[in-house]
Amino acid sequence: SDNVKVYVPKNQYEQYYNEWKEDLGDQYTQNILQGEDIEKMEDQGFTYLKKNEGLVLLKAPNDLVEFNADTIQSIEQKTGSKVIEIDGSAFKDNSSLEFVELPESIKKIGIEAFKDCISLAGFVSYSKDTIEVEEDAFINDNYLDYMAFSAKEANFENDYNPAFAYDYY
Repeated sequence: SDNVKVYVPKNQYEQYYNEWKEDLGDQYTQNILQGEDIEKMEDQGFTYLKKNEGLVLLKAPNDLVEFNADTIQSIEQKTGSKVIEIDGSAFKDNSSLEFVELPESIKKIGIEAFKDCISLAGFVSYSKDTIEVEEDAFINDNYLDYMAFSAKEANFENDYNPAFAYDYY
């Protein structure tokens, strides 16, 4: 498709271009763009993508019970970068996860990020200005007791509305 753009690391652009040119042809190879310097990293069960702006958490360990300031601070100290985003499916199917506390630096929660986290009871985000929550970020988390956002504006993609265990009025 003409709308699809593929970003690849600057230092690997030529390699990607040459590999894909034969399969995609010149028309679509134009859509391969040089991205920023990115690096995939793994440590203690976490997988993240290090970008210029910060870290994107790609996958968390399935036995993690809490994702909080201590966990995030440990990641940031090891990498020298702030966590800025929780990618889609990062915590998917983690039946141990009970509580999530996101720092101010995290501005985006990806699609199905917390899907089927059946023990998740509480979620707090300390982002002050805005936070983007993609569709179905908390789908099937019927045990979620509370969710709190400090952001002045929380953008829920496609009018997504997470379900809670109880209705409070």
